[in-house]
Amino acid sequence: LEVYPNPAVSAVTISCTDAPSGVYTLKIFNSLGRVTKESRHLLTENTPIQVVLPAGMNGLYFCRLEDENGRIMGMSRLIVQ
Repeated sequence: LEVYPNPAVSAVTISCTDAPSGVYTLKIFNSLGRVTKESRHLLTENTPIQVVLPAGMNGLYFCRLEDENGRIMGMSRLIVQ
């Protein structure tokens, strides 16, 4: 899972080149493991996900992309300034 820019300020782009086309759930967790943002996306080959980050979301986070069966396709660290 690639996350850029990292560190991010107001938005981030996430891509997973290993994921086949399909519907995926992107979850962003804070350092305590609480989901702070969750969204579903229809991905086609090499299509990045654009995510707008909520105001005041500063700190260390983890991004996780799951397929429709809940299988984790990728995970990455995200720093928000």
